[in-house]
Amino acid sequence: MASLWCFSVLGSCGTRARRGFGSFQPESMTIEGEGAEEWQEIFNKLPALDRINSPSALKTAVSEAVRKIESHLGRFPEDIAQPHLYSGFQIKILNPHSDWESALNEAGLRLQTFRQRKEPDYSLVKKLLNSPRHGMSSPERVTFGLPLNFRFSRVREAAFYPQRISREQEKPPERLASFLFIKVFKLGEPFYPAFF
Repeated sequence: MASLWCFSVLGSCGTRARRGFGSFQPESMTIEGEGAEEWQEIFNKLPALDRINSPSALKTAVSEAVRKIESHLGRFPEDIAQPHLYSGFQIKILNPHSDWESALNEAGLRLQTFRQRKEPDYSLVKKLLNSPRHGMSSPERVTFGLPLNFRFSRVREAAFYPQRISREQEKPPERLASFLFIKVFKLGEPFYPAFF
């Protein structure tokens, strides 16, 4: 039930769902069918959806739901393929907007600025272009998925792609899924862009 709660609050659907499109936000939930009373009792122990009406309430509610998942399943090891519910999980909520479109636009502009000038990636890649060498560590923003393009005004462009997972693999994948999600939340009257 905590997983369903997290999907309902943090989830999106359809194309570009991780980039703010397809955002949905439930106001309430009712459990129906066989065993409904038992499941509803469990669900009622999670934060009430209709009380998530501010940025602080959203952060508190998600933290509580994640703790319930961890108390049932245990902590996810940080070196396996489930990156979203580990100790570094957090939500960053940006400034409020009067409409959904301007909220999503702010998130896009913030992400664009970050990708262009993020340190130490920016200096690291520029140095690589000026004096190529082997053994360079991956830029931190690989978290956003690949390929990653770096553009500089006075030097050429650089693009980073995933490597083969094994020698048997014929060719490397074109991209990897990003760990970063963007979603627009309506908390009270304003719309808030958020990263998690």
